[in-house]
Amino acid sequence: MCSSILLAIFPSAVAVTHAPPVTNFVDFAASELGDIKCGPEQDYESLMDAHLIHYTSDEKYDKFDGYDLVKDYAKRPRDMASSDEKPKTVRCVGEDKEEGTWHVQRIGPFRSTGGNDWWQFTWLDMFGFDGSLGNEYQILGAEESYGMTGHWTGPITSDGKPIPLPPLHIHHIHLTQGAGLSWSSDFLDCSIDGKNCPDGGMIYAHHGDKQKLDKDDPRLLGLHAFGEDYGQGWAKKLYEPISCTGEINDLRPAGSPEIEWWYQSAVRIVRGKKNKDVAPLSMHYLYNPFEIGINTQFSRFGCYRVHPSHDTVHVYTGRMPYGGELIHPDAHMHMSAAQQMYLFSGSPEDLGLGALAFDYTWVPLNTVEALRAMGLTPAASEPAGGANNQKIVDVLSRSVSEGRAYQVCHAKANRVKLDGRSWDRASSLECNPWSFESGTQYTSVAFNGNPDLPDMRDAPGIYYNAISQLTRPSSIPKEFTFTQHAHWFLTYASTDQYSKYTWALGSQDPDAITPIVSKADLYRLLVWGTPRHGPTFFDTFVLFPLLNLALALLKLFHPTFTWFSPWPLRTAFWLIVALFVAMLAAFYAFLWAIRNPTVNLAVNRLSLNTIGKRISLGADLPDKTHYPIGLEIMSYLSLAATCIAVFAAAVTIIVPGDIYLVSDFGQELIQEAGEELNWSTGKPSGRYGVNASFVLVALPMILGLGAVAFWCLRNTIRAEVARRRLSERIHAAMAFKSLRDLIGAIEEEDEEMEESIECAPMLSSKDV
Repeated sequence: MCSSILLAIFPSAVAVTHAPPVTNFVDFAASELGDIKCGPEQDYESLMDAHLIHYTSDEKYDKFDGYDLVKDYAKRPRDMASSDEKPKTVRCVGEDKEEGTWHVQRIGPFRSTGGNDWWQFTWLDMFGFDGSLGNEYQILGAEESYGMTGHWTGPITSDGKPIPLPPLHIHHIHLTQGAGLSWSSDFLDCSIDGKNCPDGGMIYAHHGDKQKLDKDDPRLLGLHAFGEDYGQGWAKKLYEPISCTGEINDLRPAGSPEIEWWYQSAVRIVRGKKNKDVAPLSMHYLYNPFEIGINTQFSRFGCYRVHPSHDTVHVYTGRMPYGGELIHPDAHMHMSAAQQMYLFSGSPEDLGLGALAFDYTWVPLNTVEALRAMGLTPAASEPAGGANNQKIVDVLSRSVSEGRAYQVCHAKANRVKLDGRSWDRASSLECNPWSFESGTQYTSVAFNGNPDLPDMRDAPGIYYNAISQLTRPSSIPKEFTFTQHAHWFLTYASTDQYSKYTWALGSQDPDAITPIVSKADLYRLLVWGTPRHGPTFFDTFVLFPLLNLALALLKLFHPTFTWFSPWPLRTAFWLIVALFVAMLAAFYAFLWAIRNPTVNLAVNRLSLNTIGKRISLGADLPDKTHYPIGLEIMSYLSLAATCIAVFAAAVTIIVPGDIYLVSDFGQELIQEAGEELNWSTGKPSGRYGVNASFVLVALPMILGLGAVAFWCLRNTIRAEVARRRLSERIHAAMAFKSLRDLIGAIEEEDEEMEESIECAPMLSSKDV
């Protein structure tokens, strides 16, 4: 059925050289997978690097307080409890048809009773294409790539029927090459070895707003959108094993009747000649700016915060990494507060938004303030229900009609009310054909504000600690309490024979972030939040080397740190304590070496044995009594800074420099593209470690720190010499005074004796 529809849309899909007009992929339900044959149930633990955790509430989820359903999972939080539940997995295969073969994997059963609980799962080598489930399912190795021509994903009942929202909510399902954003990815391996990077680029992604409006298809409740048929002649080509990362919630009230369900994922695969005959599809994922929390789970999701009920506007821009033609776009936002979202080809200035000044890249503007900055009068007092936002929409429409920018997509928020509660539904999406080159600038504009929501919210996810809150304090207004996304998924036709799965962070400067997120971008995101401008001198030559050194040390002491696991704050704390103690001990040793007269003999003995020369440290000095310590502190700190700079530079030279947070094959494609990429920031240089510019800057910095240390140390020694001379003079003066006093005392005794002798003859013999 789906194939016949798509042949009508793409009559000559195999031979196309230009992408057809933008259209949605044909949607289908789980029942359309056809006949599939399933193997026996196996323990979920048998899957490659599988983890599965159940959190019973939002609060517990935010604090990593759950139950591990995989016994002794190596990377789980240390204090997490385990569960006696034993989930299973089932592997199924469909018939080999012209459009491909369905491969299905199910995990479960799960039994939930509501309460906004969370079922979090990840595993590697999904479907066993890399051999983890045996030779029967292995594809890679025998073939360099395989093609995915369609997929289906979502929760199902035990008899295979899709389960809608309500009751079950797909927070996210992400399929990626490699480890993706699973607990198996490793930020430390990525930073130090350039492998196993956290990868936000998706093969496909489903979220809670994927289910379409119920009125579109009452029979399926919009669930046909859980599956997508990419069309005859198209495939997402894959070169590495697939990983799955997912979270599903039961949003019924706590204590609801128990339901049993499974998670099912299915992909339709073509191999060999069929794979070679289809054209490659790529996907680029646009993330809104955000800041990363270090102590909570909600703060890892790339959200920004908006006012729940008042009109707000948020703008970000960036550049496309590769050229192509748009095939299938999708938008993702939390519909409760969302109004609408636009994607344009062009800059904010082209759209008439150049007057908007964002204090922080991830903090939207109250639309009333935005209108005044643009010289416009607000249409209504808040909550305005979109009336104020509409005035900015009018400016955007005028800019497009005048040809200054091109409207790519418009997504309008949809909600449905069931059982007295509002539920997210897929946005109404209208898009135009779009061809773009590497470096083409895009701009996303998102409008939020729902008068039906309370002005203030108090929910998990809005409270977290972040390093950027120290470096950029008071960034988010306290009334911005609704967590929101403004994400775009852009599936496009590649201009070469490869499919690419990439992601990017937006900012208000198109060149602030690399068009594909890099290690350097993530370093700055961690410390500053999503940056406003490209890397500064401080970032490149101070921050990056120090973080390379810190992460190298952390890798030695906490090798299981992953992207979505709790950050190793305890390990980091003890490393800082150990560093402080070591520095304190070294400082006392330094003072002892400077002040101890016998050290000079040992130093010179070592020097004579190694280089045949004596070294005068001025260490043959008497013990101190009263002498200022400030210069010695400066000497020690400058020496310590020099040592740290040397180690940081050495690590930075050793570790890879051009690292992008995509799969290993994706990184190879970036390096191969090289000079063909029209990037202003983060362009690959094909180097390992650092380039000449780093050495030319870092070496003088280290020499400068060394010169300061040498100057301080030399002056410390000179001060010691001066103190010694003064001490010797004082001692000599004191000795002279003592000698003079002694001589005076002797002279007095002599005088007394002489007087006694002189007086003796005057005595009478009778007295004698």
